[in-house]
Amino acid sequence: VLFSFLLFMVSTGNTQILKIGLFRHAPVYSIMISPSNGEYCIKGDSTDLGKLEKGNYMKVEYDTAGVRVVTLKGYLGTFKNVNIACSDSVSDLKMKGMYPVTKEKQLNGDFSVRIENKSLLLINHVEVEEYVSGVVESESGHGHKIEFYKVQTIISRTYALANMHKHDPEGFHLC
Repeated sequence: VLFSFLLFMVSTGNTQILKIGLFRHAPVYSIMISPSNGEYCIKGDSTDLGKLEKGNYMKVEYDTAGVRVVTLKGYLGTFKNVNIACSDSVSDLKMKGMYPVTKEKQLNGDFSVRIENKSLLLINHVEVEEYVSGVVESESGHGHKIEFYKVQTIISRTYALANMHKHDPEGFHLC
């Protein structure tokens, strides 16, 4: 039954958005964000904060009052929720934890940031197939036969869909 459901989703083009919790291994208090391609629209609560384009940077930080947002233009405010939405399907960005320092991640999709347990909670909103593609690429490496990647894709998609409610109480699907 699950396999039939997976085939139905792929064959009908039905897109489903997964919410992926980022930087979940330890609390993160400051993150630097920079688009690699395209541009992103930034909103703090319901306030439009402008666009973030390639070559520009945005820092989001934990503040006792909420999520503090700073760009090259200066301090933009402190908000309960910050949303970062891509303008097209080719937009992607880099995120790097500044405190504590983490490995840089290159991601696509939309993002939301809020305070949870006195640290930043970053959530990547991404289509299932984009998520699966990223998982296969990051976990499988290079140099395998095409059949290996096909099987890894099925395994990754099945895992994602079977476990997509694992972190519902935390406000996201997977981490």
